[in-house]
Amino acid sequence: MSERTSVIKVGDTHHNSLGEEGTVLSVVQGKIGTLLCVDLIRNNAWTFLIPELEPIDRIYNWYGWRARGRILLPNGSKIAAVSFDYWDKRKGIIEEHEAEWLKTIEAMRQEEMGCVPTEHRVD
Repeated sequence: MSERTSVIKVGDTHHNSLGEEGTVLSVVQGKIGTLLCVDLIRNNAWTFLIPELEPIDRIYNWYGWRARGRILLPNGSKIAAVSFDYWDKRKGIIEEHEAEWLKTIEAMRQEEMGCVPTEHRVD
């Protein structure tokens, strides 16, 4: 586990889509994205940063993810983020986040072609 990437490191604070401030506790760089564990209102929350995704304010129940949104870094940059439910056993495991992201990409491609798998529809 690393303690930094080129954009964020352990100890940095950021704000999520809801304006909540969090302190980064761990940073895990994967092949696809970056997994952060953040102290958010006295609870550990996991968020998966996806550089190729557009940062938006917030959507719940998005393609198998509990939420899609963004974080605002101390330098003012916004980065897209997705997350599992708090109680999801996959949270915190980079391989699980990356596997779900690959499913998400496929579901988005299917939607573009006009056929959306039921389990990945946007509510």
